[in-house]
Amino acid sequence: PELYLDEVVGLCEQWGGVDVGLQLQYAPHTTGGARGTPSEDAAWSPLLLLVPLKLGVGRTINPVYVPQLHAALAMPQSLGMVGGKHNASLYFVGVQGKSGSAHAEGFYLDPHTVQPAAEAGPYSCYYATGDEALDAAKLAQFPADSYHCDRPRHMPLAAVDPSLALAFRADSREDLEELAEALDKLARQSPLAPLLTVARARPQAPAVCPSSPAISERGGSVTVDQGEGDADGWELLD
Repeated sequence: PELYLDEVVGLCEQWGGVDVGLQLQYAPHTTGGARGTPSEDAAWSPLLLLVPLKLGVGRTINPVYVPQLHAALAMPQSLGMVGGKHNASLYFVGVQGKSGSAHAEGFYLDPHTVQPAAEAGPYSCYYATGDEALDAAKLAQFPADSYHCDRPRHMPLAAVDPSLALAFRADSREDLEELAEALDKLARQSPLAPLLTVARARPQAPAVCPSSPAISERGGSVTVDQGEGDADGWELLD
């Protein structure tokens, strides 16, 4: 797949400042660079980018993609990956291993483990009031420990099913530019089999010049007449 930046920027600016009723709790990363001004932030809608991928034809991903997948999951804008094994979807939240290694491990949560719904607002067990007795009473009424794994669950990235989806978030245009630059650098490091590519704009279809040979439509193809007396015509297929 290919990501066209101008189209993404256009959508984020179009929806900037529009309240769609969706709030995502997220701790933005810091890179030391200057952030956007309040007016710039108001004109930008935070982006949740989902990238569906098919990285092989077997039961596991092609090993050539493992180092790139590891690098993508380690990017500051990464929100993880939806993937897993055959007939078992998992949510990968982290990765461990040497950068560029083909033996990286992915850490995941199993979304099929059902939990009681957590109450939102100041009465939630996760909302600290500062009153130790009240907070302790709320925790006692709700099994908060059931939301934590007894032990980390992990599997080799090389064993993941090839059908997966990466997730990224960009709170500002600067975040998007940094993400695009990192993805483009990753693609240039693996030119023969990139995870995905990034382009500033969608390529424009070549225009038909008025002085070009006559073009006539016929069925599912386009026939180009090279002129009278030329028997070696050629055909452009749709």
